[in-house]
Amino acid sequence: MYATRILVVSSFLLLREGLCALLQANERWQVVGHGANEDQVRQIIRETQPDVVILDVPRADASTEALIRTIRSVSKWTGIIVLSRDLDNDGFMRLMRAGARSCLGNRSGVSDLFAAVQAAATGNSYLCPEATRALLREYRRKQTDTARSQA
Repeated sequence: MYATRILVVSSFLLLREGLCALLQANERWQVVGHGANEDQVRQIIRETQPDVVILDVPRADASTEALIRTIRSVSKWTGIIVLSRDLDNDGFMRLMRAGARSCLGNRSGVSDLFAAVQAAATGNSYLCPEATRALLREYRRKQTDTARSQA
């Protein structure tokens, strides 16, 4: 039976170890490594070719976008799940444009994480309610802007 290979990335050791323990309880998933910085992540990705990367980020900024693009450049098929406390309209859209496939926010629980891993492993996306609201706000804003420009 094929196991979904998962890499966990966070600057917080406790969070990395906790996520690894939680994920390894599922027999269909194999945690192939965890890292705290970009150099470690590149190396682990090259060595293990994970199907999914879970990326804990403090905020959606240029360095986060760059890390997502780095992961994409090393392995373009890997599903990237972002755990972020910063899912405003702009931040969320920046993460998705950079190549994240799924986003989980402050109110996401274990069931959301499991759903996001399953979605990312099969090439799909999963958005927590905060990310969904941000996406809808962005969509509505663009629709309003388009309507105004056509009027």
